[in-house]
Amino acid sequence: MLKHFAGRLLLSASIALAVTSCQQPSATTSPAPSVAASFSPKASESPKASESPKASTTANSEAIKTIDVAAKANPEYAEMYEATKGAEYISIVEQETCKTMDSGKVTFKQLFEELEKAFENQGEKKSIPDDKVEKLKNYTGFLIGASVQASCPKHLGALKEFLGS
Repeated sequence: MLKHFAGRLLLSASIALAVTSCQQPSATTSPAPSVAASFSPKASESPKASESPKASTTANSEAIKTIDVAAKANPEYAEMYEATKGAEYISIVEQETCKTMDSGKVTFKQLFEELEKAFENQGEKKSIPDDKVEKLKNYTGFLIGASVQASCPKHLGALKEFLGS
């Protein structure tokens, strides 16, 4: 399941970044802020188990919009937002994060370790320049944290525990 998660996230991102890296000069950035950024969605934005699929989809759309606004608001992520096709990548990260964590078979530590390996492999293949890989790691970490807060807050305690360790 983890390999599917990492592969799905990196497929769309690596294609977009490979194209973008040929078009834009690279720039350096400072380290990214914590994954659980100062982002506070409304409690009504997370779908409840008793909701119909249509209501859940609407809540998902609202969560994606909330994450999209948070990502756009952070100038540090502007390049990666554009390179990964904005809401398209956000939607993939949001869906895969909650689905993976809801399975109960994966911890945040395992999730981030698998993503780290996948990102390192992308850098080794040199389809994405090293500086872009680092930016993508930071951006994806932010999106995972925002996804948990907006769409599956029941995992927020586990995420905070992981970040605190």
